[in-house]
Amino acid sequence: MSIFVWRLLSNRVHVDTKLQWRKIELASKCYCCPTTPGIESLQHLFVNGVGAARVWSFFDQWFAGGSYPLKPKDTIPERLEGWAKRTNQQKKTHMSRITPCLIVWFLWAERNRCRHNEADFRPQNVIWQTQLHIKKLIDSGQLGTNQRRGVVSPLTIVPALSERRQAQLVMPLKWHPPDPPWIKLNTASWLSEGSGQARGGGIIRDHYGQLLCAFSVPLLVASSLEASAKTVRIGLSEAKELGTQIWIETNDPRVASLVKTRSFGPADSRHEMARLFLLQKGCSTRITSIGSVLNKAAKCLAKLQCDPTEHCRFNSHTAPRIVKAIVRLEQMGVPYLREEDE
Repeated sequence: MSIFVWRLLSNRVHVDTKLQWRKIELASKCYCCPTTPGIESLQHLFVNGVGAARVWSFFDQWFAGGSYPLKPKDTIPERLEGWAKRTNQQKKTHMSRITPCLIVWFLWAERNRCRHNEADFRPQNVIWQTQLHIKKLIDSGQLGTNQRRGVVSPLTIVPALSERRQAQLVMPLKWHPPDPPWIKLNTASWLSEGSGQARGGGIIRDHYGQLLCAFSVPLLVASSLEASAKTVRIGLSEAKELGTQIWIETNDPRVASLVKTRSFGPADSRHEMARLFLLQKGCSTRITSIGSVLNKAAKCLAKLQCDPTEHCRFNSHTAPRIVKAIVRLEQMGVPYLREEDE
């Protein structure tokens, strides 16, 4: 931010008029004036444009006395320097010096958002981001009482921002096929705590992402760990009929950890893990744990609505429609979207 303010005061921010001055042919349009857009210059964008004027007038109420009234014809250095003198505080860390720097920074950020995302300029976004940054400085102790001396109670305005909905980050996730000649086995299990019924599902695909085999089987188990281990064992037995280089993906990290460390685990899983280790002989295997988002096909097979005692085995033609649809989307590289708190 400090580098941006230095470039702004040095007239080195590339607004439209600056690019035109460098002999670049460009039709200029200011994004901060939606109804009557003018030429985008530093003065217009940061001082006297419609959007900038609304932002400056909002924060003007924070400072008492009005020793430096806002003037539409202020230059940027005059605006920053005059604003810093409003409370007669000489400290460079005082709020009267920090606020205008935050305003010009977020004005520039909002301008870039509008230009590159083809969105409307919203002065309220600049006001909210400036208030939020000030609130973070206050909460972290970097903006103490002395730095806020002479400011008319900004805390009566800022706390309302804490009620604002937390932003969500959208994370794209993709299922990746194995490298040839490997095949990939995805497994998932389901255990009903009420009835004790359990079922395991798995799907085997080649390096093109094409479905080779899928299964959905009932399980007689005592725990979710045993269900996951048994499903992996059944899936590995099916996969060995199709290839000897097998990549196993399970949504239970406990099973993946036991296989990697060659451990048998607790009593309820020891027999299944021993059988699984015996199956690994004569083939090359690797195992990784993945989230349920990337294991949807196997999860659907584990929760397949059918006779609880029925053993189901499918190929590319007989697989359930939902499973074939998921396989096709993952084969095309369509990502899943997962939201996370920022």
